[in-house]
Amino acid sequence: MSQSVLWSGASTRTVPVSPPTSSQSTSPSVGSWLLVGVFAALVGFGSAYYVKHGLPWPTEPSSSGVALGRAFAPVLASTLADGFDKAADLVAQGKTVQEADEALKATFLQAREKAFQDKVSPAFNALVPPNTEPKDDATRKAYVSLFREFSSGLRRGQ
Repeated sequence: MSQSVLWSGASTRTVPVSPPTSSQSTSPSVGSWLLVGVFAALVGFGSAYYVKHGLPWPTEPSSSGVALGRAFAPVLASTLADGFDKAADLVAQGKTVQEADEALKATFLQAREKAFQDKVSPAFNALVPPNTEPKDDATRKAYVSLFREFSSGLRRGQ
């Protein structure tokens, strides 16, 4: 078996390449998987630390919409994870999958609504108070911008 190689500043050369033998596995080694596992654990612990100790929540409208969305993304993921934990507990206790699914949804929705009210609503309410409409076109444009920035921040996550 051979492979053509182009060396910088030289012509193409054919270099012999032998196929891997049974002792030369092409699959990742245990060390590679261990490194991936350590990296995943570090990312997980870092995310959990952020959710538990979190950065200050931005409350200013407009320019901080992205930051607000980025700060809320891990909280949103954590509330969903809580729902899955609840569902797993119920299935482990012998409950039906449907009961577990309903508990997952209820747990997620309740926690998400509370977190949104506590962390995100103040920024939106500062621009347009609850149960009101934007007072003028400039406020409407700023509100639309806040929505778009928040969604952009959610997509970027933390």
